[in-house]
Amino acid sequence: MKIVAGSILGLLIIGCAPSVKRIGYEKPKEIGTVCPIVFIKPNQIGEIDSAFKIGTIKVGDAGFTNECNESDILYIIQNDACSVGGNVAMIKKEKTPDWLSTCYRAEADILKVPDSSRVKLESEYYRKENIEKRADKNDTTQMIIMGLSVVAGLVAGLWMANSIN
Repeated sequence: MKIVAGSILGLLIIGCAPSVKRIGYEKPKEIGTVCPIVFIKPNQIGEIDSAFKIGTIKVGDAGFTNECNESDILYIIQNDACSVGGNVAMIKKEKTPDWLSTCYRAEADILKVPDSSRVKLESEYYRKENIEKRADKNDTTQMIIMGLSVVAGLVAGLWMANSIN
């Protein structure tokens, strides 16, 4: 029994943080202050005069992940970008929470662009207040999905218990 309880506890502890995969660069050292970066969509890349791709980051669900709404995941991307000298994150793929995962998931290229080009890329979609609104909405959706899952589990458990008798 102690082994089972320890295994479950271990899985919960290990699976709390989002999964992060880095391509083209090593895990950066933590930085004290997060620098301002610009998040863009791929269709905005044509507006950049010259860009240097530093690498790609994929952030997703690790199983029992918490603190993985859009704001949390974009913070991880921002922290990595700042740590490796990037000032633009081009979000190539993103998935909002759904029935398969309660986490926001994203894949982004970390870019270094001249400051003059970076200013032109400001996106209404990725303004902090808009990200927070979407994150709050997705947190509510996540709670509803988790609540419905618990109810479905209880109903299934009661049904199976009655079937055995």
